[in-house]
Amino acid sequence: MKKHLRILLTLSLLATSIAVSAQVTIKIEKLSKPKELLPVSSTNEIAENLVLKDAQLYLSMMDRMNTTYDYNVLSVNVDAERLVSYGFHSFFYGMYEAYANHRPFVLSPDMVWMLIAQGFSHHINANPEKYRDKMVDFSGKMSLVVESEKPLDSAQWDVLIPRFAEEIRENTKGTIAETMIADFSTTTQYEQIASEITLMETTKAYFEFVLVYAVCGIPEVTLLGTPEDWQKVYDKTMQLRSYDLAWWIDDLRPILKKFIDASKGKKDVKFWRKMFKWHTQKEYGAPNIIDGWIVKFFPYDKDGKRFDLKTLTRESNLPDEISKADVRFIEVLEDGSKVETMIELWGGFFGLEQNRESFTLTPKIGWMVKKQDDSFVVENVKKRMSYSGLEMKVKEVPAVLNKLDSIPSLTLYFDDEVVFPEWMKTKKIKYLYVEGKISDEEKDKILGWYPNTEIVLHRKGKRDVRRKPNMVNTEEWIKHLPAQQPMPQLLDEKRKQ
Repeated sequence: MKKHLRILLTLSLLATSIAVSAQVTIKIEKLSKPKELLPVSSTNEIAENLVLKDAQLYLSMMDRMNTTYDYNVLSVNVDAERLVSYGFHSFFYGMYEAYANHRPFVLSPDMVWMLIAQGFSHHINANPEKYRDKMVDFSGKMSLVVESEKPLDSAQWDVLIPRFAEEIRENTKGTIAETMIADFSTTTQYEQIASEITLMETTKAYFEFVLVYAVCGIPEVTLLGTPEDWQKVYDKTMQLRSYDLAWWIDDLRPILKKFIDASKGKKDVKFWRKMFKWHTQKEYGAPNIIDGWIVKFFPYDKDGKRFDLKTLTRESNLPDEISKADVRFIEVLEDGSKVETMIELWGGFFGLEQNRESFTLTPKIGWMVKKQDDSFVVENVKKRMSYSGLEMKVKEVPAVLNKLDSIPSLTLYFDDEVVFPEWMKTKKIKYLYVEGKISDEEKDKILGWYPNTEIVLHRKGKRDVRRKPNMVNTEEWIKHLPAQQPMPQLLDEKRKQ
């Protein structure tokens, strides 16, 4: 019994020792020890030799030619200073050396997984199109763009390479990226990044890897005003939070604190570098995006819809940076009669002042007063209607139409969603053509407003609606139309493109 307990205790201690040290030594053969150490080289020397071999050159050849070679090595990262090297096959020939001359050998999960991952990489790259549908959901090559905060000679490669791995993860199917990356108890940053590079090699048929150093950034920012001024901006902003604006103000809070810090001399260059960032999106044909923290100062678009406070595009429906207010200016004359003139007050950003020596741009705020005089615009619209009807490409129904009582023919091409304002309800329209994203609710509203109007609604992504006037049964619309409904000239031109 004691012997049995002693054996169990020994096994228990052995298991505990293995768990703590995370290594097991397996005695295979009793062999004589080797007589000498193998020659070693510094990691930099090894890197340079690998570069030469890759270029099919040799040091002896370089010596005979009495020439030097620009290795262009930017960074070497190995967890050792001097190593035995067998060129591009150090694992295989290292094991061969161990076998031939009785040298012990060490294996780790990272090493074995690296071999498997590289084998998988060769398998995919031997026939990448065969496995495209298992790897990605697009054709051709997608550009994966990572931005470096430092120039080439001082780039933080240990930060940038994992970013590429993350981009691959976001743009591949399933969990192949997670599977490929080493994540064992023995994994250090060296093994992890090496496995991420293997992942990049595996997917090189599907991705182009682009690293951008934002040289086109803003070289410097000058803050005017005192710390008290910036504190006042912060305090005023916080007072707006109670107006159901926590979703916006809370995003501005840390930014405004950085303004206060900077005004006191605490300069966080990384923060200011992220003020305005312009990127090319991964999707083909997608608009370029802006995702610096400055976008958080634009909570709504021009139509009053919320932005996500994360990104904008140059095509975004940005609100005007000039505010406008209408004023009724009433003049009371000596005889008691009144003359009323509608006035517009404008205030906001009018432009940027440029320093001719330093090229610095300074936004300038101003204001103006103008009469509301739409007579010229209205007359111009009427002239256009007198020819082939009124045809416009718009983001929203133009306000100038409110000046017109009747419109013989109206064609509107909307950039996005179609919304008819309430004042359009009273307009007399003989023929109406609308193209854009038309919801079912908006469709019913338009049809209800104009019972005596010939209507064509070209709904993007939905079935077109066509109606002759005085037809009550909406299911019969299509049957009563001619086989070929004439389209406006502008629409024909668009569809030919």
